[in-house]
Amino acid sequence: MLAALVPLAFITILLIWIVVFALSRYVSLASIAAAVALPFAAYFTRNSVTIVGVTAAMAVLAVYKHRANIQRLLNGTESRFVRKGKASNQTCPRPDRVQSSATRETASPQPQERGKPKDPQP
Repeated sequence: MLAALVPLAFITILLIWIVVFALSRYVSLASIAAAVALPFAAYFTRNSVTIVGVTAAMAVLAVYKHRANIQRLLNGTESRFVRKGKASNQTCPRPDRVQSSATRETASPQPQERGKPKDPQP
């Protein structure tokens, strides 16, 4: 619908989304940046008060729906996008889920992930 309503603005915010995502690897940050840019892109490409109003309302709704992601971004606990097969050291671990070495030794074994063989314990 957005591509049909404001095609040039859609292309503009799509490019903004791609650039922000490529630089940060945060899907939520890219989505928020694109949402905030939408009314401005609509203004510069359509210059219609109605379209700008509608896209501004859409932007406010998108940012409102991302409020939990914004909080995680501010806390540094939002997960980054990582391709399968890559090391997961690019994600920000949640502080409440990080185990110390002492806790790891006494903790019960974690369930085996599907498709991965269980490593033998020494």
